[in-house]
Amino acid sequence: MSMSDDFKASHDEFDWSPYPSKEKGKGWSPQMKQGIVVALTRGVLTNEDIKARYKDISDEEIDGWVKRYKKFGTNGLMATKMERIREVPKPD
Repeated sequence: MSMSDDFKASHDEFDWSPYPSKEKGKGWSPQMKQGIVVALTRGVLTNEDIKARYKDISDEEIDGWVKRYKKFGTNGLMATKMERIREVPKPD
């Protein structure tokens, strides 16, 4: 099942295989974050589902992914891109 096919699956059938394992220290690529955001916005997953699998993730982090994805797309989910975006001075 491809990552895009995940979102056609029901909640109980969500394919976690493309995503980091439950062990801490495994990184999230922007594409993986995007997959989670899309599943959230389509109602396939909830914040509770994600927090049940990843104990060290917070609602704030998940909500931040959603907000950045909506505003900047996949680029907004890249840590280095977000650092650059934050560094851009706001006009007076």
